[in-house]
Amino acid sequence: MSTKASIKSGDGFHLYEELSLDDEMIKEAFLQLDNPMGAVIEKDFSTQQLSATVVIPVEIMDQIAIAWIKKRQLQGAVGDLVGNELGSPDCPWE
Repeated sequence: MSTKASIKSGDGFHLYEELSLDDEMIKEAFLQLDNPMGAVIEKDFSTQQLSATVVIPVEIMDQIAIAWIKKRQLQGAVGDLVGNELGSPDCPWE
């Protein structure tokens, strides 16, 4: 059995993790996009590889990126934030 653990959602998107009662470690994140500006799923039949390309408005990508950096506490990897700067887990602004 599993449940969605929301990281960030907004108008037209939902970034979340699936939490399983059986697993203690989360290894995947999911991004649901409603009515994307464009989407292509391709399969290379020689290698059986699938690829998915989705067009995301930059404003939504910014929200997703900031939420992911906060969730994973990666702010040091993108410029070594030291306080309440945008992207910091302690930042009061979304």
